[in-house]
Amino acid sequence: MQRRIDQVRNATKVNSCSALKLAAMSTGIAPLPIIDVTPFANNASSNEDNAREKASTVEQLAAACVTHGAFYVKSGGIGNLTREFRKEVFNAAQDFFNLPQDIKNKIPIRSGGFTRGYIGLGAESGSSALEVKEAFSYGYPWSLDVAPTNNLQGPNEWPDTSDLDSTWRKTLETFYAGMVQVAEAVTRALSVALGMDEGYLPSFCAEGETISLMRLFHYFPDKTTDHITGQRSPSDRIGSSPHTDWGFLTLIMQQDGVTGLQIADGEGGWTDVPPIPGTFLVNAGDYLSLLTNGRVVSPLHRVVSSDQERLSMVFFYYPRYDAQIPLLTEDGPAARISLFIDQSQNTPRANDNEKEKEQLAIRAEEISKMAFGDYIFSKWGQVYRGNY
Repeated sequence: MQRRIDQVRNATKVNSCSALKLAAMSTGIAPLPIIDVTPFANNASSNEDNAREKASTVEQLAAACVTHGAFYVKSGGIGNLTREFRKEVFNAAQDFFNLPQDIKNKIPIRSGGFTRGYIGLGAESGSSALEVKEAFSYGYPWSLDVAPTNNLQGPNEWPDTSDLDSTWRKTLETFYAGMVQVAEAVTRALSVALGMDEGYLPSFCAEGETISLMRLFHYFPDKTTDHITGQRSPSDRIGSSPHTDWGFLTLIMQQDGVTGLQIADGEGGWTDVPPIPGTFLVNAGDYLSLLTNGRVVSPLHRVVSSDQERLSMVFFYYPRYDAQIPLLTEDGPAARISLFIDQSQNTPRANDNEKEKEQLAIRAEEISKMAFGDYIFSKWGQVYRGNY
């Protein structure tokens, strides 16, 4: 495994793609590109036209990953996620969040670890701030007749079907399966962008779909937030705290017409990432950034509230459960990544940068000895806060 990690590190250092070289010298956040990943679909034809389309996709990915670590993708018919079906998914999410609070509260959720079910207002946060959102979390359609093989596998927790349309659950399960296919296409394309064969990065994600996670988020509008949170100061509230994602890739389907997601510009500011109809936003995760020794950026991002409610579907695509977590090396990611930060609410922080770096180095060394899945199981416990 270490030999393969070293291979991709070397490949990212010597990649001769001109876009990669130019992008590495740029700063700030330019408009995120829209990249077509359909040439890397499983059923894509192998001909001269497809080869040219693949080359274009690879060049754009190489540039986007080292500058932003984020980009929009067009996925065509991959996973049958048509625009009409995406509307059905948003309608299904809205139907769920419109349920009476007592019904939503009956859907079990554990305090971290294996997270499936309803997550109420303030139940999670990546910081000390109150995150004014609620969520529904589900994953791979695990059979009740099959015993899980690790801590992140297991059956989903669904609401009573009498409270929702008969097709509600099927819609969400179909959406999950489709998003897995899109993530796999992106991963194949990224492998080539890093100078490897198409199967390289997917080898780190074998059976990752069985532990990955889908979350439907409902962000409350400002005008509602004041009523819900009472005396809590607006400065102590946010849609989602600034963070980097822990896993391999994150695919986001944003509600049309409502912007809330922002990416840090590297200069202390934030840049809006508006929804673009017919696309998914893709963020590179911490694991992928570490695997490539920081050449692929894991972007710092957050969600801010507005005067409108906002729905967002977020798919966290993970590597396989027993994947090794690469070490943070001297020439790796310069910024802190959330994977190595203890995000427990009351964790004391070092008072100076050098001490903080020392603590992070020690923590990274400890984490590198754990399987990815074991660590992520404990990581979800760090952000659990309990209902507000």
